[in-house]
Amino acid sequence: MGKFLTVSMLAFGILVGCQASPASTPRDASPKWEYKLTIISFDGTDSGKDGTTKELNKLGADGWEYVNYIAPYTLFRRPRQ
Repeated sequence: MGKFLTVSMLAFGILVGCQASPASTPRDASPKWEYKLTIISFDGTDSGKDGTTKELNKLGADGWEYVNYIAPYTLFRRPRQ
């Protein structure tokens, strides 16, 4: 069983390794996205009028879209301008 698992993992690794590598695929050198990392405090009392909502609406109006939240940071991105 152990030998079968090892051979299977090796075969999988070879198959995955045979996929087109980034070096062989032509790419545009310029990044397509720009990122913004910011700290936004969420106090749990958002009624639609506090600074948090205004700040998020401003980011959205400027083209930023939410990507992820990793406490205490919020990550946004937008197409490179």
